[in-house]
Amino acid sequence: MAQIHKLQNNADYYFDKGVSYSDNGEYTKAIDCFYRAYELDVNKDSADTLLEIGACYAMLGEHYSALKMYYRTLAIDAKNESAFVGIISSLIELNRNPEAIYYINYSDSKNIIGEDYDVSVTNHKNFKVVGKYDREATIYVARKLMHSGEYSYAKKLLEEVPPQSRDYIEALNLIAMIYLREEKFVSSALVCDAVLAKLPNDVNALTSKIVALHYANNIKERDEIIERLDDVNVTKEQDIKKVAKCMQQVKNEKYTLKYYKKLLDFTPYDKVANLLVAIIYHNMGKHSLAHSIMVKLAKLYPDCEKVKYFAINLREGNDKFDVVPDIPQSEQESWFDEINDTLSSLKTVERVANYVKKHSEFYDKLRWIITSPQVKIAGHISAFLAQSVYFHPLIRELLVNPDVNYYAKRECLAPFLEFAQKKNFAMFLQDVVQFFKPHQPKLKVSNELNTAYWRVYANCAFITTDFDKALNLNYKTFAKRIMELPSDKCDEFEVNELTAVFAFITKLHPIFIDKKAVCNLFEADEKKFDALLDLYNFKLEEKQ
Repeated sequence: MAQIHKLQNNADYYFDKGVSYSDNGEYTKAIDCFYRAYELDVNKDSADTLLEIGACYAMLGEHYSALKMYYRTLAIDAKNESAFVGIISSLIELNRNPEAIYYINYSDSKNIIGEDYDVSVTNHKNFKVVGKYDREATIYVARKLMHSGEYSYAKKLLEEVPPQSRDYIEALNLIAMIYLREEKFVSSALVCDAVLAKLPNDVNALTSKIVALHYANNIKERDEIIERLDDVNVTKEQDIKKVAKCMQQVKNEKYTLKYYKKLLDFTPYDKVANLLVAIIYHNMGKHSLAHSIMVKLAKLYPDCEKVKYFAINLREGNDKFDVVPDIPQSEQESWFDEINDTLSSLKTVERVANYVKKHSEFYDKLRWIITSPQVKIAGHISAFLAQSVYFHPLIRELLVNPDVNYYAKRECLAPFLEFAQKKNFAMFLQDVVQFFKPHQPKLKVSNELNTAYWRVYANCAFITTDFDKALNLNYKTFAKRIMELPSDKCDEFEVNELTAVFAFITKLHPIFIDKKAVCNLFEADEKKFDALLDLYNFKLEEKQ
């Protein structure tokens, strides 16, 4: 009888396999194995697996992903030494010093990190020592964790804030918000009660409890608290905004109108507040008031499709609108279909350009879609339109608009640069820095090396994608080797040769690999290029 071989398909098998890959420097394969081990772990309580994933991400330079794994580890084991070391190291790499300071001070106070680890690299002169009841740093870190969706560990931190701390009430309010986001509405309301027992008019606790009761379907108590707002003297702009958003969320038009009108006393030209007030006036049948607001908004925001839509539709009529400052979903879907069908039938960007010259309303819809929250569609369409110089004013407007998603900007920048009338791509350095939000390695280098980095970055932005991490790793090595060369040997080289050699060693695109092509691209002297490359390679071999 043939021997039966059992397939190794358990957590331990994949964990050991991941360790083997990690030891050999194959971190991507290791991550795959560790994730598989974690999936097969029935209890999902293996801190060691999460730590290994975090360490592999850190070795790849993916410190944001590493942090998530370390935070998840602390949610399982709140005093895990390796997780604290990993968090501190990653925060230092990301230059997030306030958070690093917090974790170092916290680990010191709890004796979490032993003497085997050295965290002195973070310059203790800049550290803020956390006092006995001072939890400002805790609140800061918890907010950051909440922003990134790490609710479990954020709540653990906040629960450690003692009642004696001046930050205790804020910690409770943040815990109530976490329960809301986790849809634990009863728990959220109970935490709010703890705050209101101490501060009956606390706006944060009142608004969180109103929302919790609303979604728990406790309408009677919800309305009683809303009525209490009349007795609370809400005068600060930030508090008024919280109450207004709360009322909008629970769909109470009376109080939504009241508080957005109060908000307009502080920000009279706020687009969202004005739109919501106009919609409510329309729903109440006060069409002249709604119309006057939309006339004002149309003058202030002539290119905003939302404003145009409501300026046309908020006229006398019986149809009511949801109190949401956006084009109704049914209308959006209709526009998406129209744009998709039109672009599909026209096929080429030249035909689209000719079409919009005759149909201005379609041009407005294109403007709307590339600034919409549908970022993948926006990026795809804007990249298509960027192939025509006719749409370049629209694309440049998109690129400098801070409200437009970064993904859409990144997608359209390369074709925009390619089809721009000016072909000297180094002239677009400022655009690249603004639109790509690059993170240059923090090195003390000469102006020439700094210029070389940005010139290569700009050209990478034009010809390839996902180059940032590889470029930065190469730049660290390149800059350090160049700075180690004797000054008398470097004097003959200009920034053009530095740029060309740097691009050449990155090998990020075929055009950089060909010596003649890269010298032509950066106007470098080929003989000087060869000489600098020989010096660089010699120094590299010497180091190895």
